[in-house]
Amino acid sequence: MLKDKLDLYYIEWVDSRSGHASWVHLEDLESDYCTLSSVGWAIKETDDFIHLMAHIGDDPKQGCGDMVIPKCCIVYQKPLSALTIKKPSVMKSPDVQPVKGFFDES
Repeated sequence: MLKDKLDLYYIEWVDSRSGHASWVHLEDLESDYCTLSSVGWAIKETDDFIHLMAHIGDDPKQGCGDMVIPKCCIVYQKPLSALTIKKPSVMKSPDVQPVKGFFDES
């Protein structure tokens, strides 16, 4: 599987913030940036950036939910490779049933 060949990461990073689309009094401005958190498989990494993909498919090799994060913006990075990710397939294992009450609306 494609995701078995990629490293999974949790990354905290900073980005710019824009809070006003119209005229504003300068004394009313808040000068701050935002801190974001992202989780994904590293599909490409260079000295300058890491390219994460949140959703990975195998047939064909495809992905959705990508984010390119400049390394100069990363404040914390942790590989999640030690996680064991197992997804039971209901189609292949008829004895696997959803957790009772998990999908209930009440």
